[in-house]
Amino acid sequence: MSAEALAKLVALKEGTELASAAKIHELLIPFEYTRLDKIIDIAFTVAEEASDSEGTAEIETADTEVAASSAKQRRTAADVIEQVRSQIVSALSRKYAPLVKKSRALYWSADKSIRAAITISKQYEKGGFWYAYHPAWDEFLSSASAGFLVLGCIGRNEAYAIPYAWIHSKLNFLNTTERGGEKYWHVYLNPESDGRLLLRLNNGQGESLDSFRLNL
Repeated sequence: MSAEALAKLVALKEGTELASAAKIHELLIPFEYTRLDKIIDIAFTVAEEASDSEGTAEIETADTEVAASSAKQRRTAADVIEQVRSQIVSALSRKYAPLVKKSRALYWSADKSIRAAITISKQYEKGGFWYAYHPAWDEFLSSASAGFLVLGCIGRNEAYAIPYAWIHSKLNFLNTTERGGEKYWHVYLNPESDGRLLLRLNNGQGESLDSFRLNL
């Protein structure tokens, strides 16, 4: 493998999540060169993650009325998403410790003790803010002394830094999607009449996130 090709693999790994990174590692293990299955599998996984990284749970949720409306909306510009993510990283770094980028959505402190999975959503018509929470993110946060699933809300001056133990305890109350052998949980924040956002659970109840608010 040339140094240029290796550099491209490193860049690809930095821009993807754990599932893709594991498959990239497989490329470095010799295999039968006449079979392209692994390469195709890796390309498919990276493409899936690219399209599923920011709030795509709304498209496949059981709430079809909201889903249909959401699917018709135009995607949020990447620079807007990255601006909100940058504000969140700065706020977390001020509150806990400086965070560095591990991948597009995952960040950690220098000693890896503080970790964050940061995902961004806009508000959808006839609904609130939709996110996908991936098992790879849950595993990443589980190894931290302080891990947070951070939900950014475009158009609002706050995010919600939810502690790992708290969100993990709610997983059985979140709807899921399984596709291509991969599963993710749906996270939906429902706006109340007073402007507050509640985490909607599949038992019909809502959980307040006020204690997890992170001012930006």
